[in-house]
Amino acid sequence: MMYTLTRLGFLALVLAVGLGFSCGENPSSTKASDALVTVNGVPIGKEDVRFESKNKRGHKGDKIPTQAKNILEGIIKDELVYQRAIKIGLDADPKYQKELRKIEAQLNSFKRKELAKIFYRKQIVKKVEVSEAEAREYYEKNVAWMKNEIHVWQILRRNSRKIEEDLKNLSSGASFEEVARKRFPTLPTTGRRPWDMGYLRWQQVPKAWREVLSTLSPGTTSGIISGPNRRFWIIKLIDNRENQELTFEDARPAIIEIIRSEKIEALRKRTHREIKENAQIIFSTKQNKDSIE
Repeated sequence: MMYTLTRLGFLALVLAVGLGFSCGENPSSTKASDALVTVNGVPIGKEDVRFESKNKRGHKGDKIPTQAKNILEGIIKDELVYQRAIKIGLDADPKYQKELRKIEAQLNSFKRKELAKIFYRKQIVKKVEVSEAEAREYYEKNVAWMKNEIHVWQILRRNSRKIEEDLKNLSSGASFEEVARKRFPTLPTTGRRPWDMGYLRWQQVPKAWREVLSTLSPGTTSGIISGPNRRFWIIKLIDNRENQELTFEDARPAIIEIIRSEKIEALRKRTHREIKENAQIIFSTKQNKDSIE
């Protein structure tokens, strides 16, 4: 079979791929109709050439057309050998199949994650709106705690065992500062203390703290508070004060963002629940489900 490029075919290749194909630009998807050549009906496009070009570095004197021609001819050669190998059953090779499954898993992961992002952005995030009335209702309902500024110390851990040890030490009589300082063994004796959060305004207070804070009075310490992303806190309320200058207009942008985030999360959960309820999910056996490694 003759597959060497003609001069006319090669010029078409250069125009299709462009002079910048090997310069690290982000390539676009290649459609079957944009194929530069077909090999026994299998289309090869400029994305194939661009991909292969990333692994090839020509000498300083090389010209782009020479590189493009060699790369495409190499792809055609590999495709022909690949097709012959498939025909005689060499694709059953265990090592090949193992590596192929790894690459397919990576591709499937990319497709799932990227399309999920697009789905959530277009089907959920864009559909959520917050009205002026909703924002005002939120402000009127929460204005008391929104005007409250709190001075807090915190112990933050991302390990449940360590935060439990901290709570045990506090319960045994250790001071809050003594326990908090253990996280910072090289901390100077003077200067800012990293566990001292200063006065926090309402929008700076983690959502996980809010209910607990309503039960604390100045000088008291919480138990373990669990938050997202494996965060665990113990907090001590030092003081609180009222911000009498806070108005609805001041708080409006933050209120809208809070309501919007809550709506997005609620819609996301509801959508996922509906999709799952209408799906057919079958585990082969309980043993296989529990023994994934």
